[in-house]
Amino acid sequence: MSDVFEQPDDAATPLTPEEMRDLIPAHIADRRDLNEAEQENITRGQEWALGRRRDTLSEKFIKEMHRRMLGEVWRWAGDFRRSERNLGIPFYEIPAALRRDRFLLMPVVWIRCYRSC
Repeated sequence: MSDVFEQPDDAATPLTPEEMRDLIPAHIADRRDLNEAEQENITRGQEWALGRRRDTLSEKFIKEMHRRMLGEVWRWAGDFRRSERNLGIPFYEIPAALRRDRFLLMPVVWIRCYRSC
C-alpha cells in the first residue's frame, strides 16, 4: 500500500499536503482507501445523474453531478479546479470551455439518450 502523500503512479493525481486538508473521511490512510472511497461516492453520483433528464450539459448540472460524485470525499467537490493538475485543460479555462464545448457534446448525449432513455 502507498501513503496518500507519496508520489502516485501515472494514473493518480498527485496531492499536496494542502489538498489533503480537503479530504473529508478521517479513515483514509493510503491510495487504496482513497480510491475505494471515491469509487463508492462516484457510483452514487452516477445513479443520481442517470435518473435526470433535464439540461445535463448545463454548468449547474455538471457542478451538482461533480458534488454528488465526490462530495462525501472532498470539500471542493462541486467547484471548478483552482490549481493546475496533471490532466485536462488549465483550470482557468474550465468555465469557458464548458460553455463552448457543451454544444459539441449534445449530439453524443442525444444519441445515447435515444438508445437508452
